[in-house]
Amino acid sequence: MSRAVWTDTADYMILRCAACGMPHIVHRQMMRDGISYRDCGTGPLIPEGYAIMIDKRPADIIVKTQVDTSDLDKVQRMVDEIQTSVNSMIEKLTETKEILEHETDR
Repeated sequence: MSRAVWTDTADYMILRCAACGMPHIVHRQMMRDGISYRDCGTGPLIPEGYAIMIDKRPADIIVKTQVDTSDLDKVQRMVDEIQTSVNSMIEKLTETKEILEHETDR
């Protein structure tokens, strides 16, 4: 039975590709300047933290992220304004159509 050896610092680093945003885990000994993400071929890879590799695959993994939604809030307000404007146009066109139909019936 193998035993896990724990050290004060993690042996692996979590890096995120600046170009595509994908996370990447590398051994700390492989860290060097100018390293790029092998899947998209660009980069650079920006350090995000340390990773601890475990022997057994866990049943559940919890990932916590922080997302800036301020731009989404602005977009939602713009969509709401456009929807209000479109609804107003539809009402005016409907009224105009009814007036025209009423005048042609005379």
